[in-house]
Amino acid sequence: SGGGFSSRWPAPAWQAEHVQGYLSHTASLPAGTKFDATKRATPDVSAMAVNYQVCISGYCGGTVSGTSAAAPVVAAMIARLNGG
Repeated sequence: SGGGFSSRWPAPAWQAEHVQGYLSHTASLPAGTKFDATKRATPDVSAMAVNYQVCISGYCGGTVSGTSAAAPVVAAMIARLNGG
């Protein structure tokens, strides 16, 4: 998980309205000293990642779970969104 606010990169102007909306409508946030909302917001993504069947060159055998399952799924979803 890597979502939150950058500690280094300034927020682009186009994020300002969205960040303020998020901060004003989120019920439970860490203390303001734990993050800098003036920096770039970075999204977090997740995917169900339990017992994915692994198929390579037509052979299917075994399952994987965790990051080894979720990362390729999220990458494939983004590729499809980008028209790949």
